[in-house]
Amino acid sequence: MADYQAIQTRYDQLVPALIPLSQMVDSVVVRNEVREYQPHPSATTFLRDVYKVREGEKDEYAFLAPGSRGRRLSKRLLQVVITLFGLLLLTFTIAASCHRPGAGDCRPDADQSTYQQVYHSVGLINR
Repeated sequence: MADYQAIQTRYDQLVPALIPLSQMVDSVVVRNEVREYQPHPSATTFLRDVYKVREGEKDEYAFLAPGSRGRRLSKRLLQVVITLFGLLLLTFTIAASCHRPGAGDCRPDADQSTYQQVYHSVGLINR
């Protein structure tokens, strides 16, 4: 016991910034308290009761309960729809801003007949 107290005193002197070893809580007691911890019932059952399908059935959860496969699938589907809508909007915005698509293939000083020839060879419909 004297050796333990000597080590404890030496440790407390070398590391003064930390809590002295003599004042530390026994880790075994802390582990037992953590192992025996029971959360408040409302914290674990509140959402389960909200999303339960019906009382008479098994303990099944609704399709859109938090963490369910249906909710993950619906989130992914929503992301895909938003992405596709954004790409569609971007595509039509760029297409609307290009008012003369055949002009890029002609020289700036080209006449109207050259422009029409390129315009039809590309397959664009005359407006």
